[in-house]
Amino acid sequence: MFLLLVHAFTVRYSGVEGRTLITDITREWGPVNVGTCVGAPKNEKCSDMRTLDLDENTVIILDCFERSKKQWTSKFSRAIYIRGLKDFSKAFVYNGSPDLSNVECAFNSDFSNSVRGRECFWKNDASHMYWNGPGKGHGWALYKGNPGTLRHCDTKYGLSKGRIYIIDSTGSSVSFSRLKHGKECQSRDKHLGRLPTVRACAKAVRDYSSSAMFFVYGIRHKARHCYIEFTKSADCPEGWENDSYDFYELNGDWTPTVVVEVTGMGSTVNDLTEYQCGSGKHVVRQTRAHGTNSNCEARDTCEIRVDSDCHVSVWMRDRCRSVRHRYRWSNSIAVGHTTRSGNCKLKVAHKRNNPNDKKGHRREYAVKGRCRSSPQKTLKASTLEKCSRRLFRKGYIFSSYNSHQRLCHGFYKCHKRHNLIGKHHWVTTWANWREV
Repeated sequence: MFLLLVHAFTVRYSGVEGRTLITDITREWGPVNVGTCVGAPKNEKCSDMRTLDLDENTVIILDCFERSKKQWTSKFSRAIYIRGLKDFSKAFVYNGSPDLSNVECAFNSDFSNSVRGRECFWKNDASHMYWNGPGKGHGWALYKGNPGTLRHCDTKYGLSKGRIYIIDSTGSSVSFSRLKHGKECQSRDKHLGRLPTVRACAKAVRDYSSSAMFFVYGIRHKARHCYIEFTKSADCPEGWENDSYDFYELNGDWTPTVVVEVTGMGSTVNDLTEYQCGSGKHVVRQTRAHGTNSNCEARDTCEIRVDSDCHVSVWMRDRCRSVRHRYRWSNSIAVGHTTRSGNCKLKVAHKRNNPNDKKGHRREYAVKGRCRSSPQKTLKASTLEKCSRRLFRKGYIFSSYNSHQRLCHGFYKCHKRHNLIGKHHWVTTWANWREV
């Protein structure tokens, strides 16, 4: 039996705006259904197209590495563009026989000079699937048998390197991610009926409640059953149950965040700050200003880098270029771990997977009046809640707020906090640092 090896993952492709890389075929991997990832090895990443927010408006791009030209075919407009697919589980597997009634394919993104229906197929049988653009001879062929894998997507025979991209549908209104296979959460739930696709279930959940975050969708003998799961965390504190359901999270507009603690640069005060995953580089600490010259800037800094997997690394950036090479970016760490670079020490304290995740928040207390010392931080805020939240995330222990001036002061220490000044217009809050 010939093998189809697909290394599949989802990342943003920076070369073309709006493209998302779904699959990168580089070697043989067994008889894999690229649309569903059925047959993919457990230690490999693979994006199941059924769990993505795709519809008939979604454009699929089948790209190929042209060995004779040593470049990807998209660079000279020979990638195949496909739209109108209804069932992605049959579209990228030998003998898949997808519904071609509304399918259109072309060699360019504007679908000029396109063909439709059966003309998009060169061959489809028990061992092959050939997607084809206008005319014959330029196929994108998935093989089940020897010599296997992706073949004939350029002018040469034998193994070809190929990529599958999607261009996100303009009509998409909800996105979701599968977190567990064959599991359901033992939280309260509500049955929303039997729905034809995971996407339809996700939309029904969002329509039922704008605050809903999790749902399960039936598989095997419970196929198409859709339930909202009323759990508050993707970790399901109520406990998991083995069952014929897959557990999903609605992505919505929420981006997971991490709370980090950074010490160094002459201060022992932890800088507790929340950053969005994938937000890149941030300067979190710096020294007092020094004299400058052509080699040296004014300040040394502690910088962190937050990647899309919510892993964080730290770098002590020396102010002088001539010695900056002494310090390198640390290894990237996950929640609960520590690392350092020079004098900059980093700990990733907590990760929030959704807005309802309250772990790590601190119980707040409030009294009338303002701390007597000079504030270490001053900013504007429209409410007391916003004032305290912003300052606590930055590591300040106390916040004093004036609702008339909308003035917010942050303090590391607040002496005699039960005997404050300005009790007519100020309110001071603080936290006890325990999880609630």
